[in-house]
Amino acid sequence: MIANDMFIRKDILFFNIMLVFILAVTAIMLLYAPSMGSFNLFIPFACMLFNMNLSYTLGLQRGLMAAIVLTFAFGSYIIYETSIVNRIVEVNFAYISWLFFFPLSSILAGQLSLVVSRYRQELENKKNLEQLVTLDASTGLYNSQGFFRKLDEEFVRAKRYKTCFSILLIRISNFDELRLIYGELDSIKILQSVAEKVEAQTRFSDIKALISSDMLSIVLTETNEDGARVVIEKLHQALDRITTEIRGTKKVIRIKPSIGISSIREGDADVLEAYERAKEELNYDRG
Repeated sequence: MIANDMFIRKDILFFNIMLVFILAVTAIMLLYAPSMGSFNLFIPFACMLFNMNLSYTLGLQRGLMAAIVLTFAFGSYIIYETSIVNRIVEVNFAYISWLFFFPLSSILAGQLSLVVSRYRQELENKKNLEQLVTLDASTGLYNSQGFFRKLDEEFVRAKRYKTCFSILLIRISNFDELRLIYGELDSIKILQSVAEKVEAQTRFSDIKALISSDMLSIVLTETNEDGARVVIEKLHQALDRITTEIRGTKKVIRIKPSIGISSIREGDADVLEAYERAKEELNYDRG
């Protein structure tokens, strides 16, 4: 799970790029301006950034474990250089500070990762909740609330960018008869088969919804009325007869769809004007 999440989380990629950039800038500054500090300090600085990367990517616990190892290794190095080989005559603040920088930087990076992870989780929970509210459980299409929300968004987008879209309303004229014949549960299976046919005859970018028990709606994005009428012909052919499994047996069921169409017009002040025109056309289309 951690490996997969690493590829998905853009914040980890951004954090790693930022650390690499800081490390590269520090190396260049020490190379061209050695008076700014000893190049030997570049090694513990690089180790600190690497430890921050571990804390952010793999979690605070692993980062602190790495910080303990780095603190022990650097502390042992200072003791060895001062007490055994006497290469370091005076232990100044620059050396001592690294013993605190390792765990502190690990804690900061780990806490930052936790904050970002919680924020991502909240966004994911919000998205899942919106899907539960706006999706129809039986077909996976938008429900009435989700449809009108998306329809309004598409209307605003079309007005802003001067694009077009068309609305299709599909009423299953004989749905009440099918419900009486096959019952409530099997009529849901029929609706699912109809939804699958609609999905197959439309694009992924089109907005599909079940807005009542016998009516589906489609928003054909960036499609004018001529293009929408081509889709209507395809839907009439696809929905004329559907095959679905009823009580363990595959049945071919005759569907009587009525389809109303309306395209957005420049003078439309509200998206409901186009929607009402599509409803009116339902009375004239008998499949």
